Amino acid sequence: YELGALLGERNDRSYQQVHMGVLATGDAGARDANITAGIGGRVFLLNGEGGADGGGLGRGGAIDARLPAFTRLGVVAYAYGAPDASLFGDFDGYYEYAVSFDYKVLQTASVYLGWRQLKVDVDGAGTATVDTGFHFGLRLNF
Repeated sequence: YELGALLGERNDRSYQQVHMGVLATGDAGARDANITAGIGGRVFLLNGEGGADGGGLGRGGAIDARLPAFTRLGVVAYAYGAPDASLFGDFDGYYEYAVSFDYKVLQTASVYLGWRQLKVDVDGAGTATVDTGFHFGLRLNF
C-alpha cells in the first residue's frame, strides 16, 4: 500500500497532489540479485492553480533493486499512466515516472534522492508539465 502527497510550485503556479495506491509485489526472479517488482494502481487527485483540476486511476508499477552485499543501498523506480477513460475533471491523460537512490536507515525507513516527472494532458490545452526535477524525501514501509 502507498499513501503520498506532492506539494510544489512550477512557473509561479502552485499545485497539490494526493494519492494512494496498491501494488502486488514480489521477488523479480533475478538470480543472485536482490530485486523486487510490483504492479498495481494509484488513485490520485491533482489540484493546479489556474483551474486545471481532476483525478483518476493510474496503472503502473515499481521496481526496487538492492546491492547484494549491502542491501541498505538501492535504486527504486516507478511509472504510472492513465488514459482519458480512467480520468475525470480537466485531464485527458496522466503520466508520472521517477527514479531514486535510497539508503535504508532502518529496514522500514529510508531516505532518498531522486528525479521525477509528472505530466497531464489538459482538455483542449495540450500537455502540461506539473513537476519535473530532483527531490528528496523519507520513505516508510510497513
